[in-house]
Amino acid sequence: MKKFKNKIQHILGKQTDLQDIDFENQNIILDNKEYLFCRGVVSAIPEMLSVERAVYNGKTPIDYGFFEKQVQNQTQNLVLLVRFEDQVVAYVICSYSFNEAKIKDIAIVPRFQGKGIATKMIQIIINEAKKYGSEKVLLDVRQSNLQGQKFYHDLGFKETRIKHHYFADNDENAYEYEYQIKGE
Repeated sequence: MKKFKNKIQHILGKQTDLQDIDFENQNIILDNKEYLFCRGVVSAIPEMLSVERAVYNGKTPIDYGFFEKQVQNQTQNLVLLVRFEDQVVAYVICSYSFNEAKIKDIAIVPRFQGKGIATKMIQIIINEAKKYGSEKVLLDVRQSNLQGQKFYHDLGFKETRIKHHYFADNDENAYEYEYQIKGE
């Protein structure tokens, strides 16, 4: 019982200490090109929707309201944008909680894929999770996305479970992947 009480006090103590996720803009060279990795802002949401359209053949599975909610909650979320020549070419949305970080969405304009942007975004998400005190990073990958599954596996993520009928657009299953921070 004492262990349980200490755990609850530890968790409650963390709740009162929460601050905004502190991410500073970074200029990063990838594939001999300079990219700006910066925090998302409401005024950039139309550009994020453009990235969605480029990735999903003109569709936007995520709407403006979702992006707005994620951008505005800077205590628990990091919306990380990647800009090239002042244009958003990629983003990742991650929500942080006491013991885990959850990547909610990641998208990269097709012509910027394969240049190391996704790897760098995931590295930043993991580093922020460490600073936040998270023990693991989670994300979901479509069952049909074999390239994504290999990518996350190569970064050290492990498949933990299958989520049946997870994606609303086509009832597709998802694999949940987990990256363990604890013990690194």
